[in-house]
Amino acid sequence: MKELRAPAKRRSGFGQSINAYKLPWRLPFFAPDLPTLAETWPDAIVDPWHGFAAPAGTPRAVVERLSGEIQAVLRDPATEQRMHAQVMVPAPMAPDAFAAFVESERRRYGPVIQRANIRPD
Repeated sequence: MKELRAPAKRRSGFGQSINAYKLPWRLPFFAPDLPTLAETWPDAIVDPWHGFAAPAGTPRAVVERLSGEIQAVLRDPATEQRMHAQVMVPAPMAPDAFAAFVESERRRYGPVIQRANIRPD
């Protein structure tokens, strides 16, 4: 297995070193032989993501238009290539799907944030 510095994380835990992607799927365009974190450390949860949000009360038509334009950019092969170069994989979602995803993330991390007493500055 080759050592990759950018997308790979070397972490110590349970007496072993782990070399793996933090994404939940393999990246055939970058290092197809490097396993995912889930394959190497099944209980780990690392799911980085980025998204766009509009202020509450933004008209639905505006949200749909913005979403359509953003999704078109994310589906553009040139954008995908630039994102792959940064070890990112575009995953465009419709507004309702993204809202459901954000809510699931809130349920996942909310208890952890509360237990750790994390507060925004």
